[in-house]
Amino acid sequence: MRTLARFAGSLLLATLLLFGAAPAHAADAITQETPASIVVQVTGPGHPTSWDITARNTSAGTISPTLRFTEAQGPLFEGTHPAQISVTLDGAELYSGSASSLIHTDFPLGDIPQGAPMHVTATVLLPYAAGDEYRSADATVSWQFATLDASPPADSDWLAITGGSVLGVLIAGLAAVTMLLGMLLFFFARRRDSTAAES
Repeated sequence: MRTLARFAGSLLLATLLLFGAAPAHAADAITQETPASIVVQVTGPGHPTSWDITARNTSAGTISPTLRFTEAQGPLFEGTHPAQISVTLDGAELYSGSASSLIHTDFPLGDIPQGAPMHVTATVLLPYAAGDEYRSADATVSWQFATLDASPPADSDWLAITGGSVLGVLIAGLAAVTMLLGMLLFFFARRRDSTAAES
């Protein structure tokens, strides 16, 4: 019983170590070429303010990244006539609406080949109905790119797999074994206690 318990404990420790080492996503697969945050100001109602968001696939293969806006707040997005924001990818509209609805929405950017850039444009527009209260208003907008996986290079064989995927398989296997051993330990402990009580 002690040997089984020690083995289960070792597996649990290995699982926790692997969880700590495994990346949530392939952060190195994308290099941002522009800042990941901006303070936005507009010259007046009806006059749009735009900026570019550019990144590049620096992985060894094709990726399918997403863009997520993590922050869009400030006086410019508040009040009775807040500014609206739109997002386009190579001229195609991804989003148009309020800043609050934009936050934490993932926008797929399609399949990006190795070395290819990603060009996204964001635009803030204050409606004509906005008054003088927005004269010096501004807002902070922040974003991040993410990708779950990067495909292997075209000349790789079918066995090629990313390191993150290998770790994921190992973690899942170890977690399953650890849970099974834990259930067995619990079962045997209950059975031993029942036997001792009966005697």
